Amino acid sequence: MPKGIYLRGVIIREPHSEATKLKIGLAHLGKTFSDAQKKRMSEAKMGAKYPNRKHYAKGITEIDKVCLFCKSPFQTDCFMPNKKYCNQTCVHKALPHNHTLGMKGSEKQKQVMRDRKGELHHNWKGGFTKVGHTCRTMPEYLKWRSDCFQRDNFTCQDCKSVGYVTVHHIKSFARIIKENNINTREDARNCLELWELHNGKTLCEMCHSLTDNYKGRARRLTAI
Repeated sequence: MPKGIYLRGVIIREPHSEATKLKIGLAHLGKTFSDAQKKRMSEAKMGAKYPNRKHYAKGITEIDKVCLFCKSPFQTDCFMPNKKYCNQTCVHKALPHNHTLGMKGSEKQKQVMRDRKGELHHNWKGGFTKVGHTCRTMPEYLKWRSDCFQRDNFTCQDCKSVGYVTVHHIKSFARIIKENNINTREDARNCLELWELHNGKTLCEMCHSLTDNYKGRARRLTAI
């Protein structure tokens, strides 16, 4: 019986170590096939068809095929001539090991899942979420971020590059929350200092990483 992990018809073996790879390489170094072995290999491949090579030699990169499940025409690359289905949805619906796809659970099973929500879930930690994370999903925050981008024309204000940009808080977001004693979304909504445009600055990722309060850098330095 081969050793390894069996997973749906596939045996996943442990990868070879570097010493084993070197040993295998040295064992095959300089190895040549005999004439009888070459003949057997030739006879084994005799009559085999390579449609990808045939099409590619003629300059054809796409092959027209018909999906075995939905019967719709599709094109596949010449290096995948044996493709039978147009997309993964047809694959899941056609293959027998996915016979449970689309099945609806029973009322008993649904009730079991309902009983695992909220306080009854094993990972429940009292419903505590940091206000800083909650505020970043509010419509006011998204509008403030969008207004900063439009004011700065989606351009980094330090290096003037145009690419992936983000909004930097000149005064730390966490510091504003702490100074104004914000504990709920309603407190954050009523705090005008959080949504002041002059506290935002459009920067690229590189310039943003050089700021004083990037990812709590000021707080870490103060702790030291």
